[in-house]
Amino acid sequence: MPRIELSDDEFAMLNWLREFNSFATVEAETAHSLLAQSLLVLENSAAVISEAVIEWLDSEPFFW
Repeated sequence: MPRIELSDDEFAMLNWLREFNSFATVEAETAHSLLAQSLLVLENSAAVISEAVIEWLDSEPFFW
């Protein structure tokens, strides 16, 4: 297969696209990581609140 010759502008655009793709991949991975951490914090917060409500309900027999 013959090698494709690129003009300077085409080569510059190709390099820019490679860098943009690399940057976008890192950004997506960072966003995914932050989302996973946020969901973990939310899950832990829900567990703490749930436990507190259960303890409160146990201490207030009027509601049962």
